[in-house]
Order: sequence, then structure tokens, then C-alpha cells
Amino acid sequence: MRKRGFTLLEMLVGMSIFFLLVGGLMSLWVTSFRFYNYTDTDIDLSQSNSMGMRKICEKLRSAMAIEITGDGKTLYYTLPRLSDQVDPTTGEREYVQPLTADVERSFSVVDGQLVDDETGEVLVDEISAVDPDPGSTQYGQEYAPFQLTTIGSRRAVTINLITRRTVGPTDRYVRMKTTAILRNGS
Repeated sequence: MRKRGFTLLEMLVGMSIFFLLVGGLMSLWVTSFRFYNYTDTDIDLSQSNSMGMRKICEKLRSAMAIEITGDGKTLYYTLPRLSDQVDPTTGEREYVQPLTADVERSFSVVDGQLVDDETGEVLVDEISAVDPDPGSTQYGQEYAPFQLTTIGSRRAVTINLITRRTVGPTDRYVRMKTTAILRNGS
């Protein structure tokens, strides 16, 4: 009578195949988790940059005058003076006509943070002082976050932010650039 079962060699081959499959699945899981962290970081940095730039652009579009320091890290702007009365239709305070300047305000990039100097609110964090992209022509050089420019006959401000965060063994960075055109500026 012959006994049925697996030989030692068959068991070793079967277990080897099983462990190769488990090892492959674990490697795939670890790799996908790493790429999930990279993507999550990129999205977080992009949203932070986008929200900070949106707040700056909303204020600068109404500005009457803009001045930027030589290093491009501080932007001074003056908004038109608002009237004391509320418009009955819109429910908002309108600009005094003719336009007259109000108090000077500013945004600054200090120690890797973009700060609204009026409120002290940090709009964007983890700003890189130098261009960290090895593929960039400006790699390793300081850049100006704020630059004055003109578009047609209008004055404008170009805002350029590069944020950087270390995730595991690599650095992730997000570059975002936008231009705000002054409606009331000269």
C-alpha cells in the first residue's frame, strides 16, 4: 500500500514559491506607500502655495502703489482708503473717490515663511531660500519671491515660491508662480 503526501522537495519548492510571492507583494506595498507619501506631500505643498498666493493676489489687485525691496523678499503695498459708510446694495464699504492712499502694508519672506505683516499670519511655510531643483538653470542660487513687472500698460507683481519638504530619504519641492495685476495702481 502506497501512502499519499508531499515529499520534502515538493514542500521546499512550494514554500519557496509562497515566500517569493509574499516578498513581492510586500515590496509592492512598501513602494506604493512611499509613492503615496510623495504624492500626499506634493499636494499639501501645492495647496499651501496656492492658498497663500490667492490671499496675496486678492489684496494686491486693489493696491494703489507697490514697492519691493532689493532682494525681492519684502513687498510693500498701499490700498485705497475705504469710506466709513456701507453701500446699501452690496453691504460693503466702497473706496473713497477720488482714490486716496491708506496705510502701507507688507508681505515678507523670513526664515522660510511668507508672512502677512499686518496680521502676523503665516501664509506659506517651508519656503526654500535657494532653487533646489538640480534640473533648473538657477539650481542652488537664491531667487526673489516678489518681482515687479508690467503687463501692457498695467503694473503687476510676479510671485514665485518654491517650497521644500523632506520625505524619507528624498526632498520634495513644489514650484508655483503667479502674477497679480494692479487695478488701481500706477
